[in-house]
Amino acid sequence: LGVFRTIADTLRNDHLYAPGACCVGGECNITPEAECLGSWMGASTDCSNYQCALLVPDEFSTIQDAINVSLAGDTILVGPGTYTYAGAEPNSPVIRLLGRAVTLRSTDGPESTILDGEGLRQVVVCSSNESVETVIEGFTITGGDSDWGGGIFCGGSSPTFNNCIITGNTASMRGGGAYCYQSNSDFNSC
Repeated sequence: LGVFRTIADTLRNDHLYAPGACCVGGECNITPEAECLGSWMGASTDCSNYQCALLVPDEFSTIQDAINVSLAGDTILVGPGTYTYAGAEPNSPVIRLLGRAVTLRSTDGPESTILDGEGLRQVVVCSSNESVETVIEGFTITGGDSDWGGGIFCGGSSPTFNNCIITGNTASMRGGGAYCYQSNSDFNSC
């Protein structure tokens, strides 16, 4: 740290210099609290015993940005708010899970965390062989519009949906709320 410490300072602030797990995004490193730029888990904690989360909007401005950098087994925690598509592609969904075996979870539940297609696009798309290890939990999925699966489209994938409110979505062909083709998706308390 480049600072001389007295014995009294060391005793008073020992927790600042003791190593422990530090989470920055989905990465965990062992560092002292004073050097941790993310969430410090405490002295003598071990990264193997703690799963770090990617935080939206604190670390990533969009859910898709967090999905894009996620790895298998990651948890993405989404704070309250209304999330819409933030890109330039006219036919892109609000979120596309990209085959990632991740848990996408709201911190405050579906009443406070809304995925909104704004009546312009699909909301959630799982079409890259997502399995039951892809979990979407605690969101309101609304405002989706498409030919197939305005709110949720699962093609050749089988993600798990827990505690979601699926409402106010439309489709011109099939599945306004959800359309699952060649899929064994689970919907629990939705």
